[in-house]
Amino acid sequence: MKMKKILIFGGLSVVLVLVIINLGGKWILSRQYRSVPAPEGEEVEGVKVITVTDKDARIKKQGYELKWIKTLESRIDTNLVFDMILKICCDSESDVYMADRQLSTIKKYNNDFQYTNKIGGPGQGPGEFSRYFNLLISHDDSLYVYDPGNSRLSVIDTEGNYSRSIRINHELDPLRGKFTIDEEKNIYVSYYDPENEKVIHKFNSNGVYIKSFGEKGSGYKIPLSFYGSNYYSNFSIGHLGFDDQFVYFARVNPVQIYKYSLEGKLLMVVNRISKYIQPHKIEQVGDGSFTQTVPTATNGMIVLNGYIFISIFISPKMGMKEASLLEVYTKEGELIFSRYFKDKIRLAGGCDDKLFIIKSPVDDYAQLSIYRFQ
Repeated sequence: MKMKKILIFGGLSVVLVLVIINLGGKWILSRQYRSVPAPEGEEVEGVKVITVTDKDARIKKQGYELKWIKTLESRIDTNLVFDMILKICCDSESDVYMADRQLSTIKKYNNDFQYTNKIGGPGQGPGEFSRYFNLLISHDDSLYVYDPGNSRLSVIDTEGNYSRSIRINHELDPLRGKFTIDEEKNIYVSYYDPENEKVIHKFNSNGVYIKSFGEKGSGYKIPLSFYGSNYYSNFSIGHLGFDDQFVYFARVNPVQIYKYSLEGKLLMVVNRISKYIQPHKIEQVGDGSFTQTVPTATNGMIVLNGYIFISIFISPKMGMKEASLLEVYTKEGELIFSRYFKDKIRLAGGCDDKLFIIKSPVDDYAQLSIYRFQ
């Protein structure tokens, strides 16, 4: 299958053809990209286009700081299994809610991260979740639990009382479940629809389909025997966020940030270009073994306090096994902060002035670090 995609980058018009072949000579993936000439920061057909490079990331902006507050380790507190936490949110009282994929529950903590109770559990009934689900908290402190395994979105109060379910009728990769809601409680879901080739889909508060928008980008496929299954997953999706009447979409790969109106009009594209944003090699040995090169990926995004925060799993520098970037952009696409981590990290959420960053398991435990960006 031949795939073509026009991408927006600053500078010259370039055609790039990528072909990946495994060791046995089997064709895996071929892609062709064509860039559109656009001076950095100028508009192409009404869309603001910004290209961000490593040079931009090295320029320190005055007055911004990522301050470490504390780190929690799962080996110390068995209620904190951070490598299994998909999303972290807070309510208006600053209580913390963690979506735990291992137990299919939401764990609730107070502001000091003392465990209080759990919400939900595995299953298909009211207030029950499948393994892969996502979580948001609305402005009125309702918990919205997007559960693609059960093809629904459940609404629950902060005490765990089930209110209702909203059916989202579509087929999508059960490993994904990125969504956001606006102030009118319209729902925006990220998945690739092969019929219209869009990746963002808008539903009203009752789950009635409204429209689709957002181009699919390149994406890639990976054998999920890496996760214990032979299912193939299309990663041409991304992370969603909402703030101030705009929808933000951070593509998984290539690393790009899109800004849309609530009606789906594309307003801005940020292209992140880096020598460290290069393909990785994933290897699986034993039954269903494979070796495949896949691109780096944006593995987390939140929109908070007027800023866009993203975490990117990157190609490590010499001698490092894994590495990541945490970057902060204004809502107009300006990069104002970039931090290199010598580990694989994931931005799991944020609230008030706090960011929740999960460090991948080391010696069979994971860490949750809490930072303040100021």
